[in-house]
Amino acid sequence: MLDSFVKSKENEHEKLLRFLYLAPVALLEIDASGNIHLMNGYASGYLMPLSKTGELTNLFDLLSETDIDLSELVAGFASETGTLLKDRRLRCALPTSNPVYFSLTVERLSTERYLVAMSDITVQVRQEERMSIMIEQEALQRGRAEIASEVLHDIGNAITGVGTGVNRLLGETLWPEEDGLVRLERMFKESYAPLCSTLGVATTDALLRYMTELRATLTARRAELNKNLQCTAKTVAHISEVLAVQRKYVGDQAEQPYVVMPLVQLVEDAISMQNAALEKRRISIRRQYNDESASVAGTRSGLVRVLVNLLRNAFESFDRTEMAEEPCILLETSCNTDRTRVLLAMSDNGGGFTVDPAELFELGVSKKKNSNGIGLFACQKIIESHNGRLWLTSDGAGKGAVAHIELPIQEEQGT
Repeated sequence: MLDSFVKSKENEHEKLLRFLYLAPVALLEIDASGNIHLMNGYASGYLMPLSKTGELTNLFDLLSETDIDLSELVAGFASETGTLLKDRRLRCALPTSNPVYFSLTVERLSTERYLVAMSDITVQVRQEERMSIMIEQEALQRGRAEIASEVLHDIGNAITGVGTGVNRLLGETLWPEEDGLVRLERMFKESYAPLCSTLGVATTDALLRYMTELRATLTARRAELNKNLQCTAKTVAHISEVLAVQRKYVGDQAEQPYVVMPLVQLVEDAISMQNAALEKRRISIRRQYNDESASVAGTRSGLVRVLVNLLRNAFESFDRTEMAEEPCILLETSCNTDRTRVLLAMSDNGGGFTVDPAELFELGVSKKKNSNGIGLFACQKIIESHNGRLWLTSDGAGKGAVAHIELPIQEEQGT
């Protein structure tokens, strides 16, 4: 009977040990001094990088350089049993790599026995850090958008005033001075005979010739000014169009409803917003729109933000490259055979790249100097939120690059 009882207890102990070693978390049994009596494979795997000597004998020593003084917590815990720590986040600095993070739970089983559970939460913490960076960046963008909105409003008012003044000047058929000379010239011609008898023929002819030449000069100057005013009016109209587009998308961080719009229209809006940069760098845009009617559903601001970012990446690629030919961007659209998805390919003849394209979409990764590496990461997330795909290809250094965007086609209402 006693042997059976002993064997039963041994079996239970063996099952407990098997559970301890096979559990998908790190489990340790320590005493009040931190000495490790039992631990499973996960625990040894987690703790070995923290050991300076290669030994795993005392948990307090292994965690001595973290932000938790476990020995002090154990010494100060008054209850005979209970929870000392529950899911406490622990940061562990490693000498040869980035820090790792653990979730730590400590249970007191008796005065000399403690059960410690550890989970590796490094991936979760880094995702939280990335999200924090994105939230901070979003807040910064919102602030910039508010400032930009106010600036655009003021510029718009000024441009409207300029446009009104230009149109008023264009509406004047004659200047007052020119009109006065026309009247005076007409009067001289109508009173030519009396003036000749009074002033003499030579004097009258000289005065009439002077007024005619002066009036012709004013007319020519007015024509030249009108020509310049017409050019100015066109420039003002173009600036007004660009401002209208900028105003439409300046709040691109705000939540906006989904609308259905042609993809080509979004592309052209993005180009309009970058006209100054295109002209400054003498970049030509070639278009090959095979289906201009293909529409997509999404937020205008989000999709245009992606397109503007991709255009700027191409600009900066040109800036970093010794160009043997004129910089050029080719925009092509096409649809799949059953016309359910539309593809935009934005090709440039810039510097290209040799790295794995997937790396360029990682948060914090960038080929550009002084870049936070958020642009492409955010662009991909925006496209994915629209049930689409964004990827990059290149034939190598100096051979240009292609940005591909694929989105589902959404038929416009009423079509």
